[in-house]
Amino acid sequence: NFHEMKDHVGQAIFQEKRKIEMALEREFPNEYSSKYSLVTFNEHIGYRDAMLRGRAQDKAILNMLADGDISTTLDMTDPSVLKTILNKVKTATEAILED
Repeated sequence: NFHEMKDHVGQAIFQEKRKIEMALEREFPNEYSSKYSLVTFNEHIGYRDAMLRGRAQDKAILNMLADGDISTTLDMTDPSVLKTILNKVKTATEAILED
């Protein structure tokens, strides 16, 4: 995990993903949890399910960032902007989990 994290944290897309995750967790603490939060702090979901959901969320966010569907250039303090991003992340995550 350490080596994986070390390789990724310097990449711009990882930093953008983290910025989005932090904004979503801050604005919607009952609706969104990052993979780290799911695995570490959520007692209502098993480790395997937390990892699967977390990986799907990561993939969804990274894909949408790469495709330009979401962006950190938007106002990450605007609740309506964040709600739109949250809905896109949820929809994409569910689609990935269904595959």
